[in-house]
Amino acid sequence: LSSPIENPGHEFFTCVEFSPSTGCLVTGGTDGSLWVWFPHKTAYCVHVLEGHVITVTHIVYNHLDKVLISLSEDKNVRVWSEGDWLCRQSFQVHGMTQAPISSVCYNSHNSELFLANTVIRKCLGRGTDVFQSMLRSHNKPLCSALYSSIFKLVVSVCQNGVVTVWDILTGKAILQFKVTPDQHVGLTAMSFDGPQCRVIIISQDGKVRLWNFNNGTELAVLLVTVPKEVTGIVCRNRLFVSGRNSKVIFYLDLNNRNHRFFKHKYLKDISSVDVHNNSLVAASSNETIVIWNADTAKALCCLNTSMSPETQMTAKAAQGQRSLKPSVVSLVYPLCVLLVWPASIYVPLCGCVCHLLGQLVLLRQFSLLYFEFPDLLF
Repeated sequence: LSSPIENPGHEFFTCVEFSPSTGCLVTGGTDGSLWVWFPHKTAYCVHVLEGHVITVTHIVYNHLDKVLISLSEDKNVRVWSEGDWLCRQSFQVHGMTQAPISSVCYNSHNSELFLANTVIRKCLGRGTDVFQSMLRSHNKPLCSALYSSIFKLVVSVCQNGVVTVWDILTGKAILQFKVTPDQHVGLTAMSFDGPQCRVIIISQDGKVRLWNFNNGTELAVLLVTVPKEVTGIVCRNRLFVSGRNSKVIFYLDLNNRNHRFFKHKYLKDISSVDVHNNSLVAASSNETIVIWNADTAKALCCLNTSMSPETQMTAKAAQGQRSLKPSVVSLVYPLCVLLVWPASIYVPLCGCVCHLLGQLVLLRQFSLLYFEFPDLLF
């Protein structure tokens, strides 16, 4: 074999690999280039693949994905597609010692690449496959993907409103169906119901639809309209939905019997929601977090670390759909401490409090003391 290409840097070959599908030989050299040969057709080099900047030490072939994997002395791994001979992926191997790579082993069935010097390192493999071309599952950007641990299925939905169901064990699509009208394409929110028997879809028309994802059948449409841009969707027996630029969390009954909502004046809008046991947690873009009892719709507490590191407990009147007021506990507790002091200490201290907190706060505190503890003041 010889090459018509003048390349003084390619002094000699350092490695070679054979592709049985095309019958070509791929060689690596000291200049970092890979040469492609078809010895049954011509004695000359047909393609030169450039990318490595130092000696290529190893080449392995993946007959399933039709790609070649090359490794150079600087621990740079490159993946080349067979046929068009383009570099599809390049990455550095980390977590190994400075010693040269002495051995390379590749398992094409699991896409696992093992490198060894003084340590053994797996660079590619099932679950960490950085070179495998992405499966084009949808013709529009993906909006959401869910995994059903019961049925061992992955359910994905795109902006075109197309749902695809995948078998997680084989990686193959087993069902595809459309869940939104053509005139309402866009961001689509999705969640399983509690038992993971149905998938809940919210499209750009604000409608909440329930689907059987095992056969692609629409089961129900809830009699409610929610915001178009959904920022949070959680289902725990009942469905909680929040939207962009909205202070309202919809508390929906999947049986269409009783729909409620949560609202709080401290929330500018709701960027995220989640449910833990019987507690509903909502986070706002103004750094406020409000926690409700999901069963009783009562607000429990409010947090905003930019204003105070302490948890603000809610007043009894501030429940459910009603907005929260500043914590009464924070006003009453300092007075309860003051009441146990002698009058000789209490009076001058009140003067200091008046100076620090202002006339309005002090008058409010004394009014509370007057009605609840008149004997201690007079």
